[in-house]
Amino acid sequence: MLTAVATLTMFAAGPSRVAHACSCAVPAAPQHRLSGAEVAFVGTPVDVQRVSRTEGVGEGAFEEQSDRYTFRVDEVVKGDLPATVEVDLDGVGTSCETGPLTLNQRIGVIPNGTRERYSIGFCDGPVNAAA
Repeated sequence: MLTAVATLTMFAAGPSRVAHACSCAVPAAPQHRLSGAEVAFVGTPVDVQRVSRTEGVGEGAFEEQSDRYTFRVDEVVKGDLPATVEVDLDGVGTSCETGPLTLNQRIGVIPNGTRERYSIGFCDGPVNAAA
């Protein structure tokens, strides 16, 4: 476990952030995010699909798009995960978008959510590429 935390911490400095209305003042450190996360892993995105879902209800409902990545789980850092897991990259097409992930490039992921829907967004991930 200590080695896995060190692995995630080692590449925690994220890409520079451009100031937008939804920008993060200071992204949370991986150690802080890890303590509140259900799962964390080092994995390799092997596929991506654009998905849409409706958020909110009634007149406040809106359509949101995500890129859903299928990851091969290379190392479980926290929690219990199958060999592959889907993680939505939220904010696609908005100023909150984190940008596309590179397929077949290992990264550390501390997703939000639960097994029903894991996601990462502008302020919380992923952590940078692992060696």
